[in-house]
Amino acid sequence: MERFFGNVRQQPIWDDVVALRNSVFIQEQSLIDFYPEDEEDDDCMHLVYSNNGEVAASSRIRIVDGRGYIERICVKDSYRKQSLGRRLVKDSIDMAFTLGINTATICAQAHLQSFYKSEGFIAESDPIQKFGIKHVEMIKYSDFKERQHIEKR
Repeated sequence: MERFFGNVRQQPIWDDVVALRNSVFIQEQSLIDFYPEDEEDDDCMHLVYSNNGEVAASSRIRIVDGRGYIERICVKDSYRKQSLGRRLVKDSIDMAFTLGINTATICAQAHLQSFYKSEGFIAESDPIQKFGIKHVEMIKYSDFKERQHIEKR
């Protein structure tokens, strides 16, 4: 499995990333008013896994006011149940913290909340409707002591 981290917007692989997002978020999940690519992609760092030239998984990291937003996390259906999603999330978190971000935020689909909690994320909001399904904003801190303090709230 090959891994690429950077801005892939101008790379040949970009069309395959958009196709994966379309397949997962629009065709499979029927998200409403979701666009597989947007203007924010230009300013994001993207993490892409490919296998023999086939895009298997991707995410993006968007930085706003010192906070890293890990977004557009998706794994091609034929690569699920192989721990690639967990690897993608862990590597996305690591990449965000490597970029100097102190907090990583995910707007998780509500049914995946326990998965993200197992990766150290803490729910920061009640469920909200986003793209026609329930989401929960979750946060993970790079500093262990700060995370412990938040978890005790």
